[in-house]
Amino acid sequence: MIEVKYYGGNRFRIREKRAQIFLGLPESAVKSDVFLLPGGIGEQNSKNLIGKNREKPFIISGPGEYEVAGVEVWGGNNGYWLIRIGNWRFCFISGDWKVPDEKKTAKFEQLDLLFLTLKKNLVEVKDAVELIKRISPLIVIPGVDPSLKDPSWKKVFLDAMDREDLKPQGELKIEKSDLPEKTTVVLLGER
Repeated sequence: MIEVKYYGGNRFRIREKRAQIFLGLPESAVKSDVFLLPGGIGEQNSKNLIGKNREKPFIISGPGEYEVAGVEVWGGNNGYWLIRIGNWRFCFISGDWKVPDEKKTAKFEQLDLLFLTLKKNLVEVKDAVELIKRISPLIVIPGVDPSLKDPSWKKVFLDAMDREDLKPQGELKIEKSDLPEKTTVVLLGER
């Protein structure tokens, strides 16, 4: 089972029995085994990062391949990060991402969850929808670029995904066997 919580902006926490990973830079103190800091945030901004099962957390702040505490992470180029914890596969897309061509998206294996950061310009929601259709993750959890102050991003995105009726839930707890068969949007409320 995994548990996902949304911390606003492009910040998410994924907890699985083997490890915990925090995506993005937390605004307050957070415990985790691994912190993935997209877009060159860098370790100099790491005062709120506290180790959970380790004395010091492992911090990923640049492209590469990493394996620590049962978490595998690779990528980082063009804002795309692939993450594996046990038999779970995630993709975290943040920063100034662009929709990759079909040849590149064909390399994506089946994703269980896609954490997609909507960009600064709401007009680019169509890019997000195109990306989702190309890679067909089982669950999409949207976040928003921290610089986007317009709260209408949820409505615009949900309308584009034909899910205007969707209401935020506090967290997502799901077993691998309970994953949907086709792409489903899950909207999480901020913690």
